[in-house]
Amino acid sequence: MSDREKSLFLEKTDQLKFQFEDLDFNFILTFVLMSKEFQPSYIKDFVKNLLDKIDHTSLITRLIRFVALLNSYVKDSCISVSHCEAYLGIAPTVSGAKYHAFVDNLSDEAKLIFIRDISTHIKLIRIIHPLVAKEILTQLSVNLPQSSIAMELINDDVLINHRFDRDQFLKTITALFIRRNKKNRGDPEDTTFSPLIEKVRTEIDGVQKAVDLMKAAFIALGKDAYVAQQLARLLYTNERFEEALQWAEEAKSLSPHDTFIFDTLGQLYKWWFYHLYDSIEEKRPSPEMGVEIISIALKGISAFRVSEKTPKKETLILNNSFYGEVDVGCRLLKFLSEVDVFSKTTGDSELMDYLLTDYIPSEVKTPWQRFHQQLKGLERSLRQALECISEDLSYFQTDISEEDEDRDARDPEQVHKPREWLRKKSAVYAGFFCGTQKESDEAAENANTDTMDQGKILSSFQRQMRTYKLGGGNVTSILSLLYDKKPQRAGKKLEDIIGMYSGNLTCKDLDENEFINFIFCQIALNCILPGSSKLLSLKQLQDLSKKFKTTGKHRSSASALFLLSLLFWPENCEEVSSADVQILRSAIDALQRLCEQKIQYMSQRKSRIVTHFFLAKARGLNKIVHRSAIDKQIKGTLSERKLKWLGGEVWKTKEVVQQLKRIEGWTENENLYVQSGHKDSKIRVIPRYSASLPHGNEKVTFYLGFSFDGVVAFDIQVM
Repeated sequence: MSDREKSLFLEKTDQLKFQFEDLDFNFILTFVLMSKEFQPSYIKDFVKNLLDKIDHTSLITRLIRFVALLNSYVKDSCISVSHCEAYLGIAPTVSGAKYHAFVDNLSDEAKLIFIRDISTHIKLIRIIHPLVAKEILTQLSVNLPQSSIAMELINDDVLINHRFDRDQFLKTITALFIRRNKKNRGDPEDTTFSPLIEKVRTEIDGVQKAVDLMKAAFIALGKDAYVAQQLARLLYTNERFEEALQWAEEAKSLSPHDTFIFDTLGQLYKWWFYHLYDSIEEKRPSPEMGVEIISIALKGISAFRVSEKTPKKETLILNNSFYGEVDVGCRLLKFLSEVDVFSKTTGDSELMDYLLTDYIPSEVKTPWQRFHQQLKGLERSLRQALECISEDLSYFQTDISEEDEDRDARDPEQVHKPREWLRKKSAVYAGFFCGTQKESDEAAENANTDTMDQGKILSSFQRQMRTYKLGGGNVTSILSLLYDKKPQRAGKKLEDIIGMYSGNLTCKDLDENEFINFIFCQIALNCILPGSSKLLSLKQLQDLSKKFKTTGKHRSSASALFLLSLLFWPENCEEVSSADVQILRSAIDALQRLCEQKIQYMSQRKSRIVTHFFLAKARGLNKIVHRSAIDKQIKGTLSERKLKWLGGEVWKTKEVVQQLKRIEGWTENENLYVQSGHKDSKIRVIPRYSASLPHGNEKVTFYLGFSFDGVVAFDIQVM
């Protein structure tokens, strides 16, 4: 607040003092707080004076404690006057007089700090300011721990069961126990649990008090499945795994089709597995010692897989359980490599034989009898999980709803930097299967240092694993290299990946995914090092991509269809052949249908789909510009750049205007089209922001983007 504004508030205070001489204006908080800019010392002194005079045994004081607790931890929380009257035992009055009757029964101290919230038609009260509420709670906590205040609140049958405005009150109570702080929502820091539970954990015997509180909340809130889920999280993060399992199973029984709850069961087993693993004293444990560890790990993987198959909610974008399966699977591989049978000189080779073939070492045949089938499928399931994560990240942005974020049990890196996490885990996974040191030495002896020669002598599986380890195993990992702050390093890595394929491009042992990854690497390399000797021409990549199928039972994947839309988009619509037009149209139609199937029950996903590339004025492969190149032209912080994308300011940037090509099209019956080759042939383009589409049928121009829901339009302008 400026000095001018402060002086105005002080001047108004003086006027009111003159007008109402009998009032003590030290307690007119609205004016004093604002004129003193919410000075902590003033608030602290005010609350101290208030609590010195208060009757700590009265119902009204207990009500103050409850409201202070809610206002401190739940933003914009209030409590209905009806709840307060029921708690204080005030007889119901006619509607118009109800608030006045309630105020008449308050103590002088309560009248000073309670104000009526007028944001709804329901009569509500709250403490005059959150800072005052927090200071009240802080000073009361000296003699009465916050865990005790919260336990009194959650066990108060009158407040919990009062029928008027009950749903909203219970929603506030639920938030008190479940809602976590998140920086991206404006909170000062991220918290693992709700701020109340975090605070209670710091008290003496705090973990047990927090557990007791959550149990009481579970009963008071009508056996809420999500409270049981959070209680399971609280227990397993404190290594109380048996108890945690009981509560995770309880949550599952109450909500048997909830992906978050199955994911929590998987996370529980993950933590349990990690704890057992980290507690091993033997550096080379025997197969018998590994039985419990493997059992717990595989139970975790099974729980994650059940979650993966559970129908997703409308607000949920990514299935988090794939992340958990990869975490547990990679660490289980590490544990297996340390078992004495496989930690010998030739152990690497023997472990690979065990995991990838029918071979079973005699030492593990009996002890691991229950596990052989799952362990032998571990490499395949890990690869599938990584592919599923990559596919979702190719389609969608990674933001999730506030409600889902409170239930998300993933590690922070998985939530906030999933592409970086995926690249690291892909390398870890592939590192176990790249072959033994002996095989690597033999390959080095038989090959030059040029990776082109390595690509010729490596087996199909070795090649796949080595490209995975370098970052070329899936589309998301490849495109994430475009964000590397050291382009030369990323370019060299892409050249090494491409070298793995040299001489094999016409071989039958290359599957569709390898062709897809190779072409994506070519496009990414051209974005980073456009003069590289490893690059093929646009025509060569088009010829390779003609292997992909756009129709029929064996239609290619969305990644392959995306490549076709990118490679076959014409530099000049009038010069394109009818065959190329057919490939382009068929690919875009198939992409749009696939995306519609993927999001048919999840309308909120539409606005979150990622646009990876844009059409530039240049020719050949240079017509393809990655989003990262546009980002580099936008100045400001990350949040400021996001706003420029959302507000359309990016399209007014000089460098962007010079680089990108505007396309001519037209609107027809609220759809946007461009001409493709023949006069009567057209392609539907999706407006990324539907509000930008003009009403009526108009000729328009726009920038063209490429995403996994087809081709999309930005900055639509009427001609």
